[in-house]
Amino acid sequence: MVLKQDVCAVCASSDWAPLPTPGAASLTTAGFSVPDKLGKGQCRRCGNVQKVFAPRLADTDFYEENYTYYDRVGAATLDEKRYRALAEWVAAASTSRAPARILDVGCGQGATLRFLKEAFPDAEMVGLEPSKDAVEKAKAQGLDVHLGRLADFDETKIGRFDLVFSNNVLQHTTDAVEFIALQKRFLKDDGEIVLSCPDGSNPNIELLMADQNFSIRPRHLEAVAAHAGMAAVRTLPCPGGPLNNEQLVVLRPDADAKAPALPDRQTVTAEFDEMVSYLEQWKALDDRICAAVADARTVYNFGGGLWSYALAVYCPAYWSKVKVCLVDRFSGKCRDKEVRPFEDVPVTGEDALVLGTNPYVQSVLVERFERDGLKVVAFSDIIPH
Repeated sequence: MVLKQDVCAVCASSDWAPLPTPGAASLTTAGFSVPDKLGKGQCRRCGNVQKVFAPRLADTDFYEENYTYYDRVGAATLDEKRYRALAEWVAAASTSRAPARILDVGCGQGATLRFLKEAFPDAEMVGLEPSKDAVEKAKAQGLDVHLGRLADFDETKIGRFDLVFSNNVLQHTTDAVEFIALQKRFLKDDGEIVLSCPDGSNPNIELLMADQNFSIRPRHLEAVAAHAGMAAVRTLPCPGGPLNNEQLVVLRPDADAKAPALPDRQTVTAEFDEMVSYLEQWKALDDRICAAVADARTVYNFGGGLWSYALAVYCPAYWSKVKVCLVDRFSGKCRDKEVRPFEDVPVTGEDALVLGTNPYVQSVLVERFERDGLKVVAFSDIIPH
């Protein structure tokens, strides 16, 4: 049975409180925008956040044909630390010390598979991925990756596994319960699922993504797992560093698994207010940055990835003032802007350097650039996540 878009995956309620949208268009994690508002709402009963008021990209061929998340400027190099840390996190969380077969659901170009191979050198690694481009690049590395969505496969095609892993896939699906239940089919009798996804406990950039249909708090993740007949047997805190605002849980089959008790109304309301405040800050950010760069000779954007994409879509007046994006050591394109190596461009104190980066690193960058006499514009004071 397919989950209806306006039915909460956690508690089956259809009572939604709409969340504001920062702009007329919405950003995708692939870097381009869609001409729809975010269309997300909070379930008034359990607090789950779900896309209910706008079309879902997962109902189209978006992931098969247009998902270019892995093509960000410098991603092949810059993401190495993240995927290594992710593989180490999975290996530390798994209760299976020597899995013989590992399945990565939504494996992208196979980076996590490569690093999991270092942690489990004797294991057979298999990946599933809907993006044609990503599968081609994974296969070019000699990885055993199959093209398609999880529902396209069963155990007769690829067998069963000791460990089934997925990272940042659940929030893109149209039915979080079904996604976990489908993974369960591939488990050996003593197998386990290790699942990681954004942690919605603190509003962060994942809330702005049009292609993400769920914003999952730990209690919601435990609940959808229970509905799929899986119990959370272990969780590990997010290690930080290249990983932030993420959660990880180890699941094992349990027909008697129970969902956590629903939160009280006061808790749900407080969480709603926090998300509204975060989204309203994004709505106000365009005017703030424009005021900060008004007297600059030239406006540069430092960054060429997801946070710069967000500024392009949700701060269009600022983005129209940007001459070029700058990134240490790399060149390429960031949406409609050229990306050039920072060291190749003579930025002066008469220019404005706006940080299109994760707020976690902005304080370090401010110190670095101000030490060189540059005018730096950051926003981590109002958007910390």
